[in-house]
Amino acid sequence: MALMRKAVLVSSFLANVCLSARPEGGDQKARASVLSSQAHKATISRVWSPDVTGEEPRGFPDVLEGVPLCAAQDKLQELELDPSTMSVTFNGAPVTGSTWGEITLKPKVYGLLGVTEGTLPTKFAWLDPPFGKYGGYVYTDGQSIVGANVVPEDSNTCESYLLTFGPPVDIPELPPAFAVGRMKNVNLDILREAGAKRFTWVHKEEGLAKRGLNRNVERGGFLYQMNAPDEPLKLIFFEMAGPHKTPQASEALDEHNEELSLDASNVMESPAVTTLSTGSGDVKISVTVNGKQVTTN
Repeated sequence: MALMRKAVLVSSFLANVCLSARPEGGDQKARASVLSSQAHKATISRVWSPDVTGEEPRGFPDVLEGVPLCAAQDKLQELELDPSTMSVTFNGAPVTGSTWGEITLKPKVYGLLGVTEGTLPTKFAWLDPPFGKYGGYVYTDGQSIVGANVVPEDSNTCESYLLTFGPPVDIPELPPAFAVGRMKNVNLDILREAGAKRFTWVHKEEGLAKRGLNRNVERGGFLYQMNAPDEPLKLIFFEMAGPHKTPQASEALDEHNEELSLDASNVMESPAVTTLSTGSGDVKISVTVNGKQVTTN
């Protein structure tokens, strides 16, 4: 039984090694180059996914990709937080937006998101226009606004982060808390032309809540209403896949993608495997990958 168990473990281990180590050669490097180029050209008008597979590009609402954020620390003096109610004013006027949500991004990205160095933000919120032409995010430590960024008209004008999103998910009904005052009119022409009527940012907590979207989500995302008032309700939700540093901030993305391609091409497709009997019925497995030996019990 011990040998059978080891055989199963070995098969699983080798399958994982081969699947993760199998190089794609020039195809992977070409894909990395394409993805890097896509990020470099990203602007707020880019809400479709360029051809990567040879298929025709698909537009919104099939995909939502390439929403850049530019740090807006110059707006911090115009933002004021009331800690007793956690309400925000911009240029002395109340603003609308999402609720406050827990921060899901790592501190290493705070700088490009406009968070003041040395501060410890605990929550963030989406603010609707007129905070930026297309809105943006603010960050708080519970006492004041310590960071801000906006969705720019052109990400080439700033060092930015690029938000990407997963495929659209149909939402059967609007959460009651979103019914009054939460959903805002879409003001981006390319989205309006594709049928988007209203939208809001939904935090992870609201996505998970039974009285929210009631979905198993790991991050927040944008919720869009696609129907007119006299049409059947159609809501779609795009969960954020993650932020990606654009080459406007540095050329690190190109270098990182190239390193990944080189690393993958250097991994042996068929690692050498040696089985060693210990005399006790157990087997030790020795696997050589990239000239390094790894032994498992």
